[in-house]
Amino acid sequence: MTFLEPMTGIIAAAVAVPLLLALYFLKLRRRPVRVSATFLWQQASRDMQANVPLRWLRFNWLLLLQLLALACLVFAAARPTIPSADGVGGAKTVLLIDASGSMAALDGDRAFRTDSTQAAAISRLDEAKGRALRAIDELDNAGGGGRRRMMVVKFAASASALTGMTDDTTALREAVLSVTQTDQTGDPFEALKLIGTLTRKPENELSEEAFTPTNVLAFSDGDVGRFEDTPQRQRELAGAMAGLSLKLVRCGTPSAETSANNLGIVSLNARRDYEDPAVVRVFARIVNASAEAKSTQVSISVDGRVAERRAVTIPKGTADKPGELGVTFELNESKGGVMLVRLLDEDLLSSDNAAGVVVGALSPARVLVIGPGEGEPNTDRILLAALDVHKPAKLDVVSASQAAGIFSGPQEPGRGIGYDLVIFDRVESVNPPRVASLHFAKALSVTAPKADSGSEGERVAIMPTVMGGENAEPDRMLSWQREHPLLKYVSLETIIMSPPTVLKLPNSTEASRAGWTVETLASAALGPQIALVNDRGLTRARAGAGGGALGVVPRVVVAFELEKSNWGPHFSFPIFLGNVLDVMAGRGGVSGGRLGWAFSTVDAVTVTPPTGAGGVLEVKNAAGEVVQRIEGEGAEALESDGRLNLSVIPRAGLYVVSRVAPGGANVGEIGAPGIAAVNMLSEGESLVRTHAEMKLSSNMPPVKLPIGAAAEGGREIWNWFVLAAVVLLTLEWLLYAWLMKA
Repeated sequence: MTFLEPMTGIIAAAVAVPLLLALYFLKLRRRPVRVSATFLWQQASRDMQANVPLRWLRFNWLLLLQLLALACLVFAAARPTIPSADGVGGAKTVLLIDASGSMAALDGDRAFRTDSTQAAAISRLDEAKGRALRAIDELDNAGGGGRRRMMVVKFAASASALTGMTDDTTALREAVLSVTQTDQTGDPFEALKLIGTLTRKPENELSEEAFTPTNVLAFSDGDVGRFEDTPQRQRELAGAMAGLSLKLVRCGTPSAETSANNLGIVSLNARRDYEDPAVVRVFARIVNASAEAKSTQVSISVDGRVAERRAVTIPKGTADKPGELGVTFELNESKGGVMLVRLLDEDLLSSDNAAGVVVGALSPARVLVIGPGEGEPNTDRILLAALDVHKPAKLDVVSASQAAGIFSGPQEPGRGIGYDLVIFDRVESVNPPRVASLHFAKALSVTAPKADSGSEGERVAIMPTVMGGENAEPDRMLSWQREHPLLKYVSLETIIMSPPTVLKLPNSTEASRAGWTVETLASAALGPQIALVNDRGLTRARAGAGGGALGVVPRVVVAFELEKSNWGPHFSFPIFLGNVLDVMAGRGGVSGGRLGWAFSTVDAVTVTPPTGAGGVLEVKNAAGEVVQRIEGEGAEALESDGRLNLSVIPRAGLYVVSRVAPGGANVGEIGAPGIAAVNMLSEGESLVRTHAEMKLSSNMPPVKLPIGAAAEGGREIWNWFVLAAVVLLTLEWLLYAWLMKA
């Protein structure tokens, strides 16, 4: 038996026992009374002798019973605990420590602090580590050795064993103290599978220990996040739990089970305006875990400069659903930068009070024009002149045969073929690359799965078709979507086409197989003239075409040739091309590509590598601490999209990647640094609620908090001592009443 609060018991005994004895040492004041004889008053005489001060106490049943009752109460105050099959009393015990984001909430029990600081609050993780150390102390006090062993495992989004099964209490304590906080979601599923693998004996190894269940003490707030409860998970979990006896040791304030004082940013998104790419809209969703409405201030900063601040009130939450509020900021930031949304009031959890995204700057588009011909391209000169007005960063003109080599050659990392817009001038495009494209007078087609078999081979196309031959009457534009971003400020009322040409569009079934949605932008008397295709690319995968990384790719098809219309010299044509460059070519990042780079704490973080060559890459957090160093070939290795993979970073914040010269910290940095924004963005963790049970699967009973179970796995028996004291005091009262009657 061990005591969780021995000093409390010692202090109680030092105060209560002398007081009780003092009552028997004190001489009672009695009034003298004359009696006829003394033999009837022998008991009163003995009672008087017992109260003579400074004399040795004679045996007294009442005093004995009172001392025994007091001893029971003193033992109860010291919180006696005995090992049991539910805790560390078994042969094997696993200390499973939750290091997920909600465990950073500052409502831990300060009695379990693991350091000498006198901070006003400690985290739940600190409490969990303190409780785990108490469990190791119990093993130490019990002598360890023999068949009493422990293992330390930590988990958040993933799990790792910090020790094997051992009775080395020093190694166990060091492992517990080495557990660090993360901002990841927590799910013990992988941890239980790992424990089952490490502790289960082979079937051919028969021993008493092989049939002894492994006790697993989960030091957690009980929140296991949100998971997909698939049949495979259920089967794997049932297999992992075989031979394990899991107990929850709740950490954190129990009253937080239905409400907690915390606000958190749980989603963040940034997009440039579809019509005006210089405008960036940043959307944040904030949840309120409290049962009361909360007011706070929200700010957004760009590269450390506060751009806007506003006061908001988030509605109250309930046990079933938290209160939430969406906040949208609109910024005019053509240069981009690091945009950070922050909640300015303090609460239980600080890691969800900020979330950031790295937004790229607007840049001139890189354009590839493909003209007809085998050698020198016969490209429309009006088209090239209109493009030159907009000063593209890169303008290459090639023939169809030359373009085939560009599309099939090595791709530029992160940029596919190295262009933001491809213009097909009177050149048919079959399975075009995953880059925004503009098509004049020729078909756009893809090879889609067949409707009956699902195998590829059926052609889906948007086909320009000449109507009535070369001598047909010209056709005139009748209607167009004047408010569409691609036709903004474009007037087509005087545009005529000769000979008339229309677009034959695929039906909805064909378009769906091709991964297209088709929208008519402008029409003439005979039919559609300009169409917009949003190409999702879901039904096909073409090697070397960018792999669909750009998401939805826009494509515009124009039915007629510029030379066979009056649109080329018209003032509206350069305006149309400018809209195409702004909206489609990725100048504003609104072509369906990823505008901002932001990662969660469970994502593999990639970052634009620092410019320059050689040296060592250092990853630093906002406090300037180096959290990762990449040397040698790793410092030059890039992903297929041209970014550097930093693996998973478990703590939220902004991280700066710099390339430093080898040989010393004072040599200086090489090139411009890269920046990565890592956010928690987890509603389950931001609710920071504690639970009396841990739900692992729908087909398994929840793991409940044992009643009367000590955090260290032993069973507290103070209630039995209190009951014994009550019984002894009852006997003392009955004995006293009997003696008085006698």
